[in-house]
Amino acid sequence: MLGMRVGLIGGAVIAHSRSPRMHNAAFAALGMDIVYELWPTEPEGLVEKVNLLRQEEVVGSNVTVPHKEAVLQLVDQVSETARRIGSVNTLIPRGDILIGDNTDAYGYGASIRESYPELRRSARLYWVPVELLDPSSWHSRIWAPAKSLSSTAHMRGRKHWPPS
Repeated sequence: MLGMRVGLIGGAVIAHSRSPRMHNAAFAALGMDIVYELWPTEPEGLVEKVNLLRQEEVVGSNVTVPHKEAVLQLVDQVSETARRIGSVNTLIPRGDILIGDNTDAYGYGASIRESYPELRRSARLYWVPVELLDPSSWHSRIWAPAKSLSSTAHMRGRKHWPPS
């Protein structure tokens, strides 16, 4: 049997993900007996895949499109951040409880602050309600990041990003 397992639950097109290579290298460097796997999952198999996380050898999972919003309904507890954003990208099993969290807003915010320090006081983020976007268009691919960023600004009591 392998050691502990962590995975990426996503649509059938996650084969390009660099996550296994990155995470497995980190686990090996730290001497951890954990393997990061890709778990391509069609919508009809999502409940079964999420329930695998309730097994002892699975220590967690990332979730990506198209499942971030659907997974929100499959967990036992939801972090405040995931609740505000309306989607889950991290699953954390704790005994019989499965916790859903979302690290997108923090990650996007940190990336913007690090990559564009000169924009810190001048850039503003505006978002368009998803109801106005055609789900078949390119806009649907940017909705999750925009939603996460706007939630970050909202959580900080601001209507713009980055914070002053």
